[in-house]
Amino acid sequence: MVVALSALLLSSYANAQDVNRKWNAFIELQPIFSTADGASHSLNLQVGALKHINDNFLIGGSVGVAESFDFDVSPNIPILLRAQAEHDFNGISPFISFDLGYSINTENIEYGSIVANPTVGIRYSNVYIGVGYYAAIPTKSGLKTGNNINLKVGYMFGDGASGGFKKFIRKTHVDIELGAAYGFSTVSPLEVGEDLASSADEKDHIHRIGSNVFANVIWGYDIDEHWMVGIGTGIRLYMNKLDKCYDSSFYNGLTHEYVGTQEEGGIETAPCVPLFVRGKYTFLNENVKFRPYVAVDFGYQIATSIESCMLFEPHVGVKFGRFNFGVGLSYASGSAVSWKVRNSDVDDEKAWSLTARIGVRL
Repeated sequence: MVVALSALLLSSYANAQDVNRKWNAFIELQPIFSTADGASHSLNLQVGALKHINDNFLIGGSVGVAESFDFDVSPNIPILLRAQAEHDFNGISPFISFDLGYSINTENIEYGSIVANPTVGIRYSNVYIGVGYYAAIPTKSGLKTGNNINLKVGYMFGDGASGGFKKFIRKTHVDIELGAAYGFSTVSPLEVGEDLASSADEKDHIHRIGSNVFANVIWGYDIDEHWMVGIGTGIRLYMNKLDKCYDSSFYNGLTHEYVGTQEEGGIETAPCVPLFVRGKYTFLNENVKFRPYVAVDFGYQIATSIESCMLFEPHVGVKFGRFNFGVGLSYASGSAVSWKVRNSDVDDEKAWSLTARIGVRL
């Protein structure tokens, strides 16, 4: 990333004198999701400014405040430098950026960290969205680097971005979705005893995971009549089906064998709050009644009673006026979709589900 940005900067100095070198302020919201088990996630509000070196390269800096989702610790203050390369394609500007700096720990200054944050994204008019890798490298010896995934949703002010806020608002909309997913992933827990497996039917140990019902709210932005990007959240309730399984075992000295107690299966539930980015492409022109579309959601699911996990959902469907109907797949990993049940050991399983959804644009 650094090499690519440096090469672009050096190659563009020749025409730098023809560029309007004005500063452009920006404000952005960054949910930061930790990939470590049990680690807390955080929310970062960052403000800063960028200056055009030429048509394709900007440099600047920012300062912000980062707080955990639970708001139970003192905030950090990241102070960052930013280098950004972008290119305009008929009003749409894909970009890559690299933030480098230091995050001050306000609770204990000795526990600050160096921040490195490469990001890829897209900007249209004043609005941009991106996803990146957020590394927090502790300056205190003996601590491990924090590996995180962050999303950036921002707004750029000034002459460097065309259009205005009112134009942006007119092109936004809110969608409401309701849906359900049938989980077709299964897991076989670890057996509980050396001799128990031979006497038990294997199908009695299967747990079906990934089934859920969900409701989403998506704030979307129409780039044109075909492309849409947005951010969403909602509520999701996983409902894992548990078949009969053995919940304990002990050694019987009289018969010299392991004995298990069998329990009937049932449904165990786990609520989650998804946070995701959506990209969508709708075919045909706006004057056509039925317009097929393809879309993909990518993000993270925050759980309270269980571990959080990644979310990836490609889906296809058809749009009819304000309504849309779609089917697709859902992939999630971690204990949000399967957790330790009785004697099973399935904390980090991966689940695929078949989804169906109906939505309306408000």
